[in-house]
Amino acid sequence: MNHAEKRILLSSALALALFLSGCAGKKEQPSPAAQATAEEEMVETETEYVPERPIWQVMGSDVQVWAEQFDPEKVDVLTYSILGESREEFTILDSERILSFFDAINQITVAERAEGYAADAGDVFCFTMKDGEEVTIEFCLSCVVTDRVLYETQNAEALWDLTGKLIEEPEQAGGEIPAHQETGQN
Repeated sequence: MNHAEKRILLSSALALALFLSGCAGKKEQPSPAAQATAEEEMVETETEYVPERPIWQVMGSDVQVWAEQFDPEKVDVLTYSILGESREEFTILDSERILSFFDAINQITVAERAEGYAADAGDVFCFTMKDGEEVTIEFCLSCVVTDRVLYETQNAEALWDLTGKLIEEPEQAGGEIPAHQETGQN
């Protein structure tokens, strides 16, 4: 199985996972007892409770270590995929551009777990290292998806600004034209 076939298989599996898991929308509400306990803990410690935490804290430990040791020179390619009724894919090879996307993701914080359903939308960032290792970060609407758990995100504006520029003018934003545009297919 060549690299393109593996990517198609992975993309199909990802789309199915998004379809089955749903995403964004309704937030999980704590029970009254849990909420009372949290309020008591805030009073006892006299510190302000801030639910936001870095995006990497909801990822697996391997991804956390990867993020802490991130080196754009070790990344061979960053692939940005937009999943929906059709698939659009952008390839970023420039290490400075890859670093700008990593930095934008690094600014994101997560808050509460979320649940809901939106199978027709998704954004996937796949960092492929020169040694072949891949680190994938999935978003579905305003959530990051990790281990089939959805978390509401905050501070993601810089990432969506970069993706918007990439979509509008791929060459000027450091990306390549998606393959379906090069061949004239829709």
